[in-house]
Amino acid sequence: MNYLRRLDERFQEWRLGIDTDEWHAVIDPDQPDRRGYSPTKYRDWRIIRRHIFVSGESAFIDYGAGLGRVTILAAMLPFSRVIGIEVSPHLIRRAHENIRNVRGVLRTRIEMVSADASTFEIPKDASTLFFHNPFAGSILSSVLENARRSHCSHPRLLQIICNVPEQSAFENEITSVNWLKLREGFLLSDRRKCLIFSLG
Repeated sequence: MNYLRRLDERFQEWRLGIDTDEWHAVIDPDQPDRRGYSPTKYRDWRIIRRHIFVSGESAFIDYGAGLGRVTILAAMLPFSRVIGIEVSPHLIRRAHENIRNVRGVLRTRIEMVSADASTFEIPKDASTLFFHNPFAGSILSSVLENARRSHCSHPRLLQIICNVPEQSAFENEITSVNWLKLREGFLLSDRRKCLIFSLG
């Protein structure tokens, strides 16, 4: 089974012409709230995408975009735009290479933003915020507060999609936020799970 899963990962990378199947340690050890980069598995994305509300008038934001795998996959859906946020300049450069090299139909434009997620102002057209366990603690608190402010100033359906390991500080913290509604949760591979929250 593990062999078949690895084969699927390699095949999808080849099919798309990208190189995102890497793991990177924590970028800044002085910032323990940050997590390293690891890609969402293709088989997990195929499950997650069936639960994403897609609109041609709304944007998808990928927090901790890393090498751009989910950013690229989301751009194959009919969003108005896809924004990848990444704090590492090195990973941003690699993500741009993957975007240039991708084989396949990108249905919307991609904007890679080199920024601290906690200070990124969520645009009023954003409908989906995606997290693959990129951070926790004060960074997550700031991002969620940014989401709340964005929603209050421009009321709309805003979904927060989280790909998290079996146990994580991210999950403990986000599930304790009383103004977020857990819409659904389901299992992914390797005991990971997807949690989907909504505002509005």
